[in-house]
Formats: sequence, structure tokens, C-alpha cells
Amino acid sequence: MRPELHAGIDPERFDAHYWYRQELLDLARKLELSCAGGKFQIHDRISHYLRSGERLGPQTHKPRSEVDWRSASLSPETVITDSYRNTQNARAFFAKHIGPDFAFTIALMTWIKDNHGATLADALHAETERRAQVARGEKPEIAPHNQYNRFARDYAAHHPEAPREEMDSAWQALIREERPGSRGRGFVFLPED
Repeated sequence: MRPELHAGIDPERFDAHYWYRQELLDLARKLELSCAGGKFQIHDRISHYLRSGERLGPQTHKPRSEVDWRSASLSPETVITDSYRNTQNARAFFAKHIGPDFAFTIALMTWIKDNHGATLADALHAETERRAQVARGEKPEIAPHNQYNRFARDYAAHHPEAPREEMDSAWQALIREERPGSRGRGFVFLPED
């Protein structure tokens, strides 16, 4: 059973449980820690603080660029900067080049986040390749921090006839478990689930 998440939680118990991102953000704010970064970065920052009392900031301290993604004139040659945002302007750019069915995906957003300095043409190529993979029936990689999505895919592969409610029930049971040493990352499907 998951313990209550609070400022005095034992670090070992904290690291052994699954926490939703919003729960981590709420605790980070209470502890006056930076909320920057992804779920695992925030988790690790809290874990470090619970163990040492030391407040770590984000891993990077790069100055943000001045591109206004809401109104900038975008072209394939536009360089993706650290200030990139999925704005209506950016969506219109991608829809123009990919098609009206375009929607931002986790895969594309992750690619953009990991490829500052690349161009929008590079992003278009990556998204086109991802779509081709899906069309061929290949399953694109799911980022490790998307534990629910990974669990759902793996569960469905092992239990193709199972109703979604059954999978959701299995997920809820899993995240109530304690997984010592997992650092919040050990919540994956195992065939015995």
C-alpha cells in the first residue's frame, strides 16, 4: 500500500513507490525545490533532498532563447530552440507540412525536447519516419517516464482479449506495491501480472 506522501517521508519508502507527476510537483513546492524538468528529474531532486537536506536545482542552467513560438514566422529552416512550445502557430506549421490530421504526439514532443539546435525540417523528417513505422505495424518506443503507457502496451500484448478495465485494475494494483530500489522507475508489466 502506498504511504502518504509528505515532507517527512522515509527516503527508502519514497523511492520504492510510484508517484504521479502532480504529486511530485506538490511535494517539491512544499519542500521549496525546483519543479523544472521531467517526472524522474523531479523525483530524483526530492529523493536527494530527503536523504541529504540539500536543495538541488535543475541540471541545466542554459539561458532561454528569445524565439516567440506563438507568432514567429516558421519555416523548415527554423532552428528548434530551448524556448520551443507546442503553440497553435507550431501546430499550424506541422499540419501544413504533414496534413490536417496532425496532432502532437509524445514521441514528437520528446524528439523536439532532445534535439534543440535541429531544424523544423529535421522534426518533420522524424515525425514522418515515426508515422511510417506505425503504418508498417511497428510499435514506436515509449519513453521510460511514460510508465502507464508502457504497462498498457505490454499488458495488451500478453492479454489481447482482456478488457481495458482489467488492465486498469492491474495497473492500480501495481502502483500500490512497494518496489524497493526502483527509484520510482520499477513499475513495468511483468508476464505474471
